[in-house]
Amino acid sequence: MAYFNKKAQSLTELATFGSVLLLVLSFFISYGMRYNYQQEIQMRAFRTALAQAYTNTNRPDASASVVLVDDRHIPDPRDMFGAGSIVPVEGGAEVTWGNTMQDGYLNVTNPPLLPTIKYVFNDRNPANRAEREYKTAGYNYIDNAYPFYVILPGNTAPQLITWVNVRNYQPTPDSPQQAMVLLPNQDKEVITELYLKTAGPTPGYIKFQIIGVRTNPPNGGDGTPIDQIYLLSPSSGEINPNYMQLNNDVDMNGTPDVTPANIQGLLLEDKQDIRRSGTITIQETPGKTISTSTYSFKDKAGNPTTITHKIRSSSGVEEINFPFERGGVPSTWTTQK
Repeated sequence: MAYFNKKAQSLTELATFGSVLLLVLSFFISYGMRYNYQQEIQMRAFRTALAQAYTNTNRPDASASVVLVDDRHIPDPRDMFGAGSIVPVEGGAEVTWGNTMQDGYLNVTNPPLLPTIKYVFNDRNPANRAEREYKTAGYNYIDNAYPFYVILPGNTAPQLITWVNVRNYQPTPDSPQQAMVLLPNQDKEVITELYLKTAGPTPGYIKFQIIGVRTNPPNGGDGTPIDQIYLLSPSSGEINPNYMQLNNDVDMNGTPDVTPANIQGLLLEDKQDIRRSGTITIQETPGKTISTSTYSFKDKAGNPTTITHKIRSSSGVEEINFPFERGGVPSTWTTQK
């Protein structure tokens, strides 16, 4: 009698701890696949952005900003058919090719070349591949009636600049027109950014990147007076890069600047469980057991699992839908009894 009790105890312990062991094993399998997919797509995003920045010279700073998103199936070993969840794996990179002083200046007349961010979904699957590209800035200009400030050499705070001291810097006819400030010591300083003073109870400064100038007369050479300076404006683009992630900034009223309700860019969804229908049939014959199973990642109505990605821009939320459809061929196993 004691022998049977020990055997029953062993079976109980095996059933209990075996299930725990399988649960831990399934966790490591899932975690390992996620980590592998994440590392692979991050490196692929960097190489994609690097190639685009090198070949695309029609962008500010010869730069490229790319976000890759792959819908990956993470199987669940605990499931009879291995069906688990579809997890969006994201990798992004921003690369600037070049570091010369004039790289930030754009051609603002024909038409302006503005920075963009490109989202690429399922780029290795031609049937489900999709691209969306958004401008991450617009542009505006100030004229010679508008005061502006610049941090000059030897200073730590912005200094008011008089427009009469602003000139065009163009050492050769084929070089881009840039803004320079004439200094009291007969020196000159090329500027790539400036500051505008904000109004309100607590005045401050907002920094802008200079992307172009207009001389007076037009198309003047080196040293010609400037009457307009063109500025890059992130807030007037299709997606504001300052609103692409949550932060702790607040506006003048103390209200959080970026919230889940106004965050822009890709809005990643949580994992989506796979809807699947499947059957398993076991037929016993003398001396062996035949097991046949079929599965399909569809519901009983025949509708495939749909993955939805959302991108919020200044014009609203765009939804991009992908059907995730995978069927299994019948499988048959024969085991001896």
